[in-house]
Amino acid sequence: MLSILLAITTILGVVLVVLLLFVLGKLNWLENATNSMLEKIDVFPATNKGIESDQNDETDPYFYGLTGKKLWTCLTEPDDSVLSPQEIDEIRPRYSIVLVKALSKFIADVDNEDEYLRNIRTVKTTRGKIDIWLPSKIIDNCEQIHSKIFELENINDNEEEKENENINIVEVKKEMKEIIEQDICTLINDLAKKTKIKYNSEMASDLIKIIF
Repeated sequence: MLSILLAITTILGVVLVVLLLFVLGKLNWLENATNSMLEKIDVFPATNKGIESDQNDETDPYFYGLTGKKLWTCLTEPDDSVLSPQEIDEIRPRYSIVLVKALSKFIADVDNEDEYLRNIRTVKTTRGKIDIWLPSKIIDNCEQIHSKIFELENINDNEEEKENENINIVEVKKEMKEIIEQDICTLINDLAKKTKIKYNSEMASDLIKIIF
């Protein structure tokens, strides 16, 4: 009987610890997201000088001086970084917030002419600015999502055409929106895996809200 009670107590203890870690993770995300909103983060298309607005802005110190491709490399190839593992872990939740903002611009503002503009967007915070650089394969996925959103927005809602074509436009739009949302989740999951960010579900939800 004693062994059974001990086993039950152990199982309950493990379950409580897992729940506690889950809640702490959610609270950490909410805290970072709230701080981000309070700081009124804005996103600007990058220019060859780095940012469209104030050229005197300095790199946000919360990222230890890293920006652009160096920041991406630090998160995806930590063994080659000059930062300690603890410093990189501090950057990741901050990066997840500015990444969502930058992705919304990558998807909304497609630039196929300038190679620099295609792969980078600048996020401005009250502490400075951060250039978010992403690989071309990721940008290709953003452009595909952009094309699907454009197609969704241009579906003809004319009632007469609905009857003539015998197509339920509402259902078509709903299905297309679900496909786009799934594409966004896949995009975020891929980025989260590469950068070892834990908040992929929250990031996907936030990006979907921004886009729709």
